[in-house]
Amino acid sequence: MIISASRRTDIPARYMPWMERRLAAGYADVPNPFNPRQVSRVDLRLEAVAALVLWTRNPEPALAAMERIAGRGYPFVLLLTVTGYPQVLEPAAPPLAQTLAAIGETARRFGPERIAWRYDPILFSSLTPPEWHVGNFERLLAGLHGSVGRIIISFADFYPKVIRSLAAVTAASGIAFTDPHEQPETARELTAALVRIAAERGLTVRSCAEKLDLEGAGAAPGACIDARWLSEVTGRAIDVPTDPHQRAACRCASSRDIGMYHCCPQGCVYCYANSSAAAAAANYLRHDPDSPQLLPAAGQRNIS
Repeated sequence: MIISASRRTDIPARYMPWMERRLAAGYADVPNPFNPRQVSRVDLRLEAVAALVLWTRNPEPALAAMERIAGRGYPFVLLLTVTGYPQVLEPAAPPLAQTLAAIGETARRFGPERIAWRYDPILFSSLTPPEWHVGNFERLLAGLHGSVGRIIISFADFYPKVIRSLAAVTAASGIAFTDPHEQPETARELTAALVRIAAERGLTVRSCAEKLDLEGAGAAPGACIDARWLSEVTGRAIDVPTDPHQRAACRCASSRDIGMYHCCPQGCVYCYANSSAAAAAANYLRHDPDSPQLLPAAGQRNIS
């Protein structure tokens, strides 16, 4: 079984002590996102876990924990989101230089072949127009070169909660946002530019769960949780079907996610995983690192 930690919140940056304790205990309890009263028990024993997939914006707080996890025999890969956006869009992101240094140290300890850079989501705004992304991507890749083995991109999806969040930013700051999926040719032109920049450094760009056809621009459809990649990195044959519970365009292998929504305090304005920044901050304060589930709650029914 592949364990995802997590699409729903940044466990390595914010909740790694909890995860280490869950691995030591051999299980985690995970509420159904659509019916929180139902709780499943996820087997985290070493013999049950094919690989851990760690999603984060900032690996620095998790470096020592990852050393211990590796020492216990758990194989893992990292999906590192680095966008370099202005602070108004990512208010809690650490300084870029600090992030790049942490990723360099992560690659030194564990190898760049274990690390995928997610330039995701690509957000079109009056502050970050398409031409801005070209220069930004080139600058980031210069800092990441030698530390990452894969590049994954996708364009921002304007879910209702994202639209509400962006509207609040527009009202407060005047920044205007446009849905990149309503500008398919512009998105493809930008993709082609990013592909060229990556190719100059010997890297390939893949898209992730992207509704736009970017293959003609050089970015074939890919997967964040890629069973072939995991097999190569871990040296194990991981033959897992595509996850039927993800979006139609998603090619990720089936996994069990041990995170929860509405508890990531990073505050990124484009985030689909929080109902609001205030709710996420309040939930973060409720976290108990000794609890079997990320956020303790009452009145739940175990369904294992």
